[in-house]
Amino acid sequence: MNKLKFAMPLAIAALFCACKKEKDDPKTNEEKLLGSWTYVSITADRPVIWNDGDTPTKDGLAHLPTCVKDDYIVLKANNVSEQNEGATKCDPDDDQVITSDWSLDGTKLIIDGEEYKLITVNGSTFKASTTGEYEGEEVTITLTLKRK
Repeated sequence: MNKLKFAMPLAIAALFCACKKEKDDPKTNEEKLLGSWTYVSITADRPVIWNDGDTPTKDGLAHLPTCVKDDYIVLKANNVSEQNEGATKCDPDDDQVITSDWSLDGTKLIIDGEEYKLITVNGSTFKASTTGEYEGEEVTITLTLKRK
């Protein structure tokens, strides 16, 4: 009987340990990128003219037409991306959704053939940058998106 009294708490402890939930493996950056994303900011590392007639500025989002500001992108697990025109279209004849591909290799994010450097990604936001040329000099554009 004494052996049983001693064995019973050990058995119960073993049962609780065996049933203990294992922590989920941390998500990969690719898994964190899956979902729908809207633009929070688009900035340049120096002032540029975003649209004809504009004054040079670093803030690109402020200079986008309203019909572009509601656009969003969906990154799917099968490496398909959907660029959605949102509620307002700039041209009624434009497709509502344009499908393309996307991939992530380390910090190199490619969406529809455009290459970005992934800066940060978590469950609610991601930030990426790309470089281009403006007036003969390199300019870095940084995009920040939030989960829709």
